[in-house]
Amino acid sequence: MRREGACHRIALYRETSKCTGGTEPMATGLERIRQLVSEHPDRKMQTLMHLVNAETLRNVHNRQDANKAYGVDKVTKAEYEENIEGNLNNLIARMKQFSYRPQPVRRTYIPKDGSDQMRPLGVPTVTS
Repeated sequence: MRREGACHRIALYRETSKCTGGTEPMATGLERIRQLVSEHPDRKMQTLMHLVNAETLRNVHNRQDANKAYGVDKVTKAEYEENIEGNLNNLIARMKQFSYRPQPVRRTYIPKDGSDQMRPLGVPTVTS
């Protein structure tokens, strides 16, 4: 029975991999995963790393607001873009080797509207 469960996980992974091939947009791949999980709720996904590639990460990076504050690494979006290809390739390599460790979130406090109290605000790094 345990062996059958493993086969189910592999079959679902292969089915998803055939669909996305790591080259389709991440949203398309996620839609396919959502469909497969709803059709086969007893199966488990092995990995989603086949959806991670430079194109999808670049698209996410481009959607980020350039005016946001920097995180603990003090790297702005513009600074990260100076070597975008190298930065993305390095990030992908670390993610696929499972050696990527996200930076801690920088904590700052901002005033609450209509009050003299402060509320916490977390500021992530560009690569988080």
